[in-house]
Amino acid sequence: MPLASYFIGSRFFGSATVERGSEPLNSLAWFCEGCGEVWGRAVVEGGTWAVEHNRCQACGPAGSWDPRCPGSLLRHPHFTRDYLMPRNYAMALESLPRPLLERELQLALKYAN
Repeated sequence: MPLASYFIGSRFFGSATVERGSEPLNSLAWFCEGCGEVWGRAVVEGGTWAVEHNRCQACGPAGSWDPRCPGSLLRHPHFTRDYLMPRNYAMALESLPRPLLERELQLALKYAN
């Protein structure tokens, strides 16, 4: 199984193996639609790059119409391998290292309504 290394900004949050599906895996870059920065990355061994759109923590929520949590690597509300394309398994909840899971929980609690 390929190794994925996770970064928020320039901070390294750990590595984890990613289950390979029927397709080649993507390395992922999270792009903020507010400020235009790439604020997160999942670098997968041998992966080609794909871009995910979600606002960063600094820009905050886009509005009440947007259910995504700013700064989250998870695609809401479906964030497990059961709902993701096999190319994007690096963003599945099951793939994230513990420090990122802790961060995701903190973000979810911060933005819970």
